[in-house]
Amino acid sequence: MKRENPYTPGVAGPPPVLAGRDEELQQFDELSNRLAEGRHIHQETILYGPRGNGKTTLLHKVTEKLETSPQIKPVFVQAPIIGTPDRLHRKLLGESPPSQQMETTRVRGNLGPLGTSVGGALETSEMTETTPEDREERCIAAMNDKPVLLMIDEAQRITGETLAAILSLTDAARRGKTKFAVIFSGTPGLPEHLKRQDATYLERAQSIRMERLDEESTRTALFQPFEEAGYKNRLNASDESRLIEQTQRYPHFIQCLLCDLGCS
Repeated sequence: MKRENPYTPGVAGPPPVLAGRDEELQQFDELSNRLAEGRHIHQETILYGPRGNGKTTLLHKVTEKLETSPQIKPVFVQAPIIGTPDRLHRKLLGESPPSQQMETTRVRGNLGPLGTSVGGALETSEMTETTPEDREERCIAAMNDKPVLLMIDEAQRITGETLAAILSLTDAARRGKTKFAVIFSGTPGLPEHLKRQDATYLERAQSIRMERLDEESTRTALFQPFEEAGYKNRLNASDESRLIEQTQRYPHFIQCLLCDLGCS
């Protein structure tokens, strides 16, 4: 009977083994623990590197680990989807998309022909909506109760307006008003994109560049999933080296190559 392919077919499927990212996971574990305990942290972290190096998978792993934690709330979003400060605040608060509370038009008195007023008055409709400042204050209060680690993928596409709203929250956290940290994740141009937004706070951000895997991590990513699925590795050392060289130690290439091998 043909065994199931341990690799996820298709583009951007999560790998079965997150190899070679122990250092980054440890850094984010430390960040999460210190945030939960109210200790000093870098409020902003910039994670960047070429596409296909596993940044999104890494953030999903961090999110997965924190989802069972009673001490901290992970929030994973993509910059193009979050769009505006309003959507950002609502995401942090766990609210549904914007809706306006509308007070229906009320009529006092009697209406004459064609709607003319006879001894009465027409009250106009009232539309009430919370302001950005109100929503920010609610976020600050909520994060005091349960700290939030916000992870923004594709952050090279974040708008200046939304970035300003995020940095307003990290500034509040820095001044001890709330418990909040953010990880910006994106392509190699991310640091420059953020600099162009005149965000001076980000000069103090922690920067992490994700490179390709080393040889040993590539070997783990290549062979461990197949061995766990019950396949035998019949390659000699020379064949293994050639296969590692073929992947260029690039996680996306490993994924594509072994998906093809597993399906064949």
